[in-house]
Amino acid sequence: MAGNPMYCSADDGGCAESCKQCDFVSQPVADVQCQPPEEQSDATLLTAASDSYQVGETVVFKCNTGPEINNRTCLTDGTWSGGRYTCGACPAGFTSYNSKCYKWFDEFVDKYSAVETCGLFNGVVATISSSEELSFIHSLVEYERNYWLGFNDTATEGIFIGDDGQALQVANWKSGQPDDYHDQDCVKVQADDKKWTDESCGEQGEFDGFVCEIKKSERIVCKDWLNTCQTLIAELPSSCETEQFREEQCPVSCGICQPSPTTTITASQTTPSTTTITQASSTAPPITTTSSPPTTTSMPTTTTPTTTTTAVSTSAATTPSTPTATMSSTTTTVTVSETRNNNLEIKARGHSREKNHAVLVDGYNMRLHETGEVTKWTYYSDVPGTFWLQIYSREFDDFRLSGENQIVSLGSGEETFIVPPNQLIHGNKGDLVGIRFGDDVDVLHYDDCCEPDTTVLLSLDTVSTMYPNSVHAFHTPDNDGSCRLYSITAYVATQ
Repeated sequence: MAGNPMYCSADDGGCAESCKQCDFVSQPVADVQCQPPEEQSDATLLTAASDSYQVGETVVFKCNTGPEINNRTCLTDGTWSGGRYTCGACPAGFTSYNSKCYKWFDEFVDKYSAVETCGLFNGVVATISSSEELSFIHSLVEYERNYWLGFNDTATEGIFIGDDGQALQVANWKSGQPDDYHDQDCVKVQADDKKWTDESCGEQGEFDGFVCEIKKSERIVCKDWLNTCQTLIAELPSSCETEQFREEQCPVSCGICQPSPTTTITASQTTPSTTTITQASSTAPPITTTSSPPTTTSMPTTTTPTTTTTAVSTSAATTPSTPTATMSSTTTTVTVSETRNNNLEIKARGHSREKNHAVLVDGYNMRLHETGEVTKWTYYSDVPGTFWLQIYSREFDDFRLSGENQIVSLGSGEETFIVPPNQLIHGNKGDLVGIRFGDDVDVLHYDDCCEPDTTVLLSLDTVSTMYPNSVHAFHTPDNDGSCRLYSITAYVATQ
């Protein structure tokens, strides 16, 4: 501009501030602060409340009745990203359809990797229950790609089951398919004709994209997700004809339900238990070494929970059955208790055996004694390596996998894994803790024991991955003792 006095007269806005063309005075980001976000009556604040927040600071809400997480970040204009409710909302980047959320992943991976990615969102690779749903999923796929579907016939050849445990209801097989060529157990949609073929699930198969599917929790409050709904509808009156806009982004403004009351979080509210504060990203599980001494007892018993209190609001009504239903809310106190499932001494032990198998020990020390979310694991490993800690429920003579957390041990002895909010596993009283071993044989050790009413169970087949909600058969291995003690403790948060 110094060399061209006429520059500003021709400027297209790139230097509007320097040319004094702005109708407002810009404010340095360092001076911008956000007021506390609205309290969410369907969710618990997992991060400490404050009277004000700097740009870039994030608060985390977790749905009280489901796995949804709502991360809200203070923006440079003093507003908050994210939305004004949590339960029943799709994660960022997902599209709502028929009470589920879907997202296309433009990657080149095998089916096992697709399952692991969807598991990070508490979801599964998309399954199909109607021709309409199939057409919708086709619409999400970009670039005419082949893509994986969430079905497999690993358990029984020719009987395809969804990764969500549901039976196959609608199929669109290519002629001559499925043919189980070279033990092909997974399903893929071909880009050229949208027909299905069975394919190898692992590295011997082709790498392709996939769509993740998440089942939404029940909506228990009615609020617009966005603050700008009225403006958007005024600019484009047909906005409410779009399902995602109508059902998720602006349900109040579109007349789907009557608004729930709004309150604001204050710093005087009690900070939640530190065990529920996320200390990890969703892509890299955190590993920290603890320094507290182990607890020892001759007979394990469940410890008395440590209790902290968080003031939140919970809804007093269910999802409305008609567009004019009213959802009311009342303020209540939620007490969060964290309970160990045993009092085992976390120490080095003697034996290691399994590889590419899952292990259950059906006994007191490997059962959950409360119903709630598994928020933390403590274990002993003096060898670096990877394994998975799991929760199973009983399914007649078999066991259903509720979920698993991947553990990457540093081999530093007693370690603690804080479960990220989007990887929490819900367990019920009486469910079993399991261990899935990969190629790292020596990463966890056990001692033989003589506890009553205890049985060691081993998965019937070798496993390189396991699907959430899948059912598995276990057997008692030959020449094995009836009891094992692993240095593993699960912490369950209950309300």
